[in-house]
Amino acid sequence: MQKMLKTVDYTPVTFDPNTAHCNIILSEDLTSGRYSDEEQTPENPERFDMSACVVCSQGFDSGSHCWDVEVETQAGSSE
Repeated sequence: MQKMLKTVDYTPVTFDPNTAHCNIILSEDLTSGRYSDEEQTPENPERFDMSACVVCSQGFDSGSHCWDVEVETQAGSSE
C-alpha cells in the first residue's frame, strides 16, 4: 500500500452545484460537501432527487481514475 501511495497523484475535483441532491450542501469552492436535513432551493431539473448524489468534473481525457472519499458522521449521530 505504501509503495502504491508514492505513485498516486492528488487531483482535486469540482462538484457541479446544479446536480447536487437537495440535501447536499457544497462548500463555496465546490470541492467538498456535507449532508443536511434542510433542503436547498431552488429546484433544478438537473438535480439528483432519488439519492444523495452530485456530479463532479476534472479535466481528464484518457485513462482510469479513482477517488478516495472520506465519509464522516456528525457528532451525536446514531449512524
